[in-house]
Amino acid sequence: ELEVSEQISIQPEFLFIQKGYRQSSMFALLGETIEFDSKITLNYFEAPILVKIKFGESEETNFFLTVGPSFGYVINGVIGYEITTGGITDEQTEDIEFDDFDGFSRFELSGALGVGLNIPVGAGKFFAEARYLHGITNLNDEEFDDTTVNNRGFGLGFGFMASIGGE
Repeated sequence: ELEVSEQISIQPEFLFIQKGYRQSSMFALLGETIEFDSKITLNYFEAPILVKIKFGESEETNFFLTVGPSFGYVINGVIGYEITTGGITDEQTEDIEFDDFDGFSRFELSGALGVGLNIPVGAGKFFAEARYLHGITNLNDEEFDDTTVNNRGFGLGFGFMASIGGE
């Protein structure tokens, strides 16, 4: 936390976050019911740069609000398929290569909004935060597909902050 004033600070972070989705569908083909499930898991390095606004005295329990951009980069990913036809299930899993033909953008810009609580304990503060992350970047990188894909998610964070040097 880089203090701008007693009530406002800048909070840069560096995080590992896992994002993904699951999609299921069922349809009939030539009188046979086919069930199709897919699951994509993407591992990100995420760097939010948040403005933190504190409400109340810093030496006492206080609430805070965080808001700002978050920059993400996908380091790897896995896609899994499960197809069931006539009671027989076939499963496949493969790594996403992130080359020119995979259809995924590796970079993501998101907006973050959080609310939390600081509780002074000894020489530091225990904190708890609930955060919403809304993807702005279209993750679909397919040239011929106009489908828009954005990440959205909620997170909970707990921790202890202590001053490094200075005070």
